Amino acid sequence: MQRGIKILVKGAIRMADATVSEGDQKVSKSKELAVPSEVAAGTGYPSYNSTLEEFPTMTNGRISRFRTICGAGVVLAFSLVQTLSLGQQNIYDPKEEPKLIEVLASPDASLHEKALACKKLAVIGSEKALNALEKLLADPILSHYARFALEPIPSPQVDRLLREAATRLSGKLLVGVIDSIGNRRDAEAVPILEEFLRSEEAEVVEAAAFALGRIGTPAGAQRLEVTLKAPQPVRRIAAAQGALRAAERLKADGQLLLATNLYEAVWRAELPLHLRAAGLKGAILARGDAGLQLLLEQLQASDEVLFRTALGVARELPATPGLTEKLSDLMKKMPPDRQAKILALLADRGDPAARPVVVNALEASDPEVRLAAVRALRKLGDASVVPALLKAASSEDPELRETAQEVLTWLPGAEIDQAIVAQLGSGPVNTRLAAINLAAQRYLHAAVPELQKALDAPEAEIRLAAIRALGYTTKLGDLPILTQRLIQTKDPAERSALEEALRAACPRIPEREECAAHLVQMWQTAPAELKPVFLRLLGVVGGKTALDTLVSAARKGDEATQDVATQVLGEWMGTDAAEPLLDLARSDLPERFRIRALRAYIRIVRQFDLPEAQRVEMCRKALAAATRDAERRLVVEVLGRVNTPDSLEELVKLLDDPQLTEDAAQAALTVGEKLVGSHRDVVRAAAEQVLQKSKNPETQSRAKALLQRAR
Repeated sequence: MQRGIKILVKGAIRMADATVSEGDQKVSKSKELAVPSEVAAGTGYPSYNSTLEEFPTMTNGRISRFRTICGAGVVLAFSLVQTLSLGQQNIYDPKEEPKLIEVLASPDASLHEKALACKKLAVIGSEKALNALEKLLADPILSHYARFALEPIPSPQVDRLLREAATRLSGKLLVGVIDSIGNRRDAEAVPILEEFLRSEEAEVVEAAAFALGRIGTPAGAQRLEVTLKAPQPVRRIAAAQGALRAAERLKADGQLLLATNLYEAVWRAELPLHLRAAGLKGAILARGDAGLQLLLEQLQASDEVLFRTALGVARELPATPGLTEKLSDLMKKMPPDRQAKILALLADRGDPAARPVVVNALEASDPEVRLAAVRALRKLGDASVVPALLKAASSEDPELRETAQEVLTWLPGAEIDQAIVAQLGSGPVNTRLAAINLAAQRYLHAAVPELQKALDAPEAEIRLAAIRALGYTTKLGDLPILTQRLIQTKDPAERSALEEALRAACPRIPEREECAAHLVQMWQTAPAELKPVFLRLLGVVGGKTALDTLVSAARKGDEATQDVATQVLGEWMGTDAAEPLLDLARSDLPERFRIRALRAYIRIVRQFDLPEAQRVEMCRKALAAATRDAERRLVVEVLGRVNTPDSLEELVKLLDDPQLTEDAAQAALTVGEKLVGSHRDVVRAAAEQVLQKSKNPETQSRAKALLQRAR
C-alpha cells in the first residue's frame, strides 16, 4: 500500500514536470504517447483499445507544465488511486510479474496491453523486469510507460540502465530519461548531465538543469553555477531554474553555505528579473541574521522588482533584533511611495516598537504616507494612538478621515474604549465630533455620562451628535435622558434627532416590557403634539404592554389618537396583533379605521408563517368582517396561495359572488393545478364550477385543461 501511494505521488510530480520545449512552443511529453491507431499499426503495434484515446493537445500546440497531469500520468494512475482509496492493499499479485514481462516482449501484444503491463509493474516490478523495460526506453510510444514502471523499482541497476540509455537516446526520448534520472536523484549521473548542459537542444539543456536541481548534490550545484555564466540566455535560464531547486535541496540538507552561494550566483547572474528576485530571496533567507544587511541594501535598490522582493522577504523574516529600527531609519530616506510600502511592512511584521514611527508618519506632508500610517495602526494600534487617530478622523481629507474612523471602530480592547471616552469632553470640535461618532459606532455605554454633558454644549453640532450617539449607547436606565429631553426641547432639529435616537435605542433594549412601560408613562403625560411620537415608539418596541396600549388607544382615544394607533397596528410585526385587529375591524369605529384594521389583519394572514388550516380559517373570518369588495379580493388573493382542499372549497363558494367570480375562478384554478395529483375528485368538481360560472375565455380554457387532467 505505502509503495503504491509513493508511486502515485512521484508519478504525479513527474507528469507535472514532464514537458519539453520545441522552438517557442511547450509540448507535453505525454504527447509522444498520443499516437493514432493508424500510426500505431504502422510501427508494428495492433490498434489499441479505445480506453487509450489520443491525449488532446492545447491550442497552438501549447500545453502548460501543470496540465500534463491530465495526460498519460492520469491514465496510468487512475485505477490505482481508486483501488487504494477503497483500502485494498494487494491490488496486484507479485506472482503476476513473469506474465507481465512476457506481455512486454510479445510482438502480438497490443499497445494497450503493454501500457497496462507497465502500470502493474510500477507496483510489483523487480529487477527481473529491467531487461524488458529497458528495451522499451527507445520505443517512441511506450518509452514513457516504461519509465513510469522503472522509477519506483528500488535497485541501483535502474540508475545504471537509465544512464546508459541517456548516452544513446536523443530528442524527446532523451528528455524523458533525463527526467527519470532526476526523479530518482541519481548522484552518479551528474557528469552525464553536465555534458547535456552543453547540448545544442534547448529541451535537453532544460531537462538536464532541472534534473541536477532535483539531485541537489554539491557537485551538481557547482556545474549549474558554472552554467549561469554561459553566453547563451537559454542555458543561463535553464541553469537558474535548476540552481534554485538545488539550493532548496542543499538548504534542506543543512548545507547552508553552499545553498547561500548558489542563491547569490542566481541573483547576480545575467537573468530575467523574476529569476534574480528568486535568487535574492533565497540568499537573504539562507543567510539568517546575516542576511539583514543584504535585505537593507536591496530595499534601497532602484529596480522595483528587487525592492518588492526585499519587501516580501522582510515579511517572512522572524523577529530579528534591530530590524524594526533599521527599517524605520531607512524609511526616512525614501520617497513617499516607498515610505508607504515600508509602513505596510512594519504593520505586517507587527512589532510594537514600530508604533511611534507610524504615529509620526500621520503628520507627514504626503497624503499617501499619512494614509499608509493610518492603515498600519489597524495592526499596530493601542490606546496610546487614539488621540492621533481621532485627529486623522477629523481630517478634511475624506479618504484619510474615513480610513481613520474605520480603524478606530475596529481596534479591539477595553483600553481603546476608555481612550475614546477620555476624548469626549475636551479638544477641538472636530476631534470631539469624531470621538462622539466613534462612541456610537462602538456602542460604548461608558460614554453615556459624557454624552449627557454634551447635550448642553454650546455648539449645536456637538449637541446633535451626542443625541444621535445616545441612541446607540443607552440602556434601560438611561432612557429618561432622551425621553425627558424630548419633552423639554423646543428646538425642531433636536426634536427630530431625539425621535431618531429613541427609534434606535428602544429596539436594542432587552427589557422590552419595562421599556414599553416607560414609553406608556411618557405618552400619558406628554403634550398633545408629542403623543403620536410615543405611540409610534411603542410600535417599534413591540410586546404585550405596547400592543395593549395601542389597541386601547385605537378604541378609546380621540380621532387623532385612533388615527396614529391604527397606523402603528397596521405595521405590527407579529401575529399577536391578529385577533385585536379583527376585533377593531368588527367594532363601531369610524369606517376608515375599521378598514385599516381589517387590511392589517389580512396582511398578517398573507405575510406571516402560519399553519395552512389556520390561514384558511382566518380568511373566513376576514371575509365575514369585510364590507367592501376591495378587501374581499385581498382575501381571495391569499386563498390562492394556500394549496389545500379547504382553501379550494372557500374559493368555489366565492364564485357565486358576481363581483368576485373571475378573481375567485383564477385563484381556484391556481390551487387546483397544484392539487390535481393528490385530490383529483375535489379539483374536478371545482373546475366544473369554474366552467359554469366564469365568462372569461382564458379562464374557461384553463378550466377545461384542468378537467382533462383531473379525469
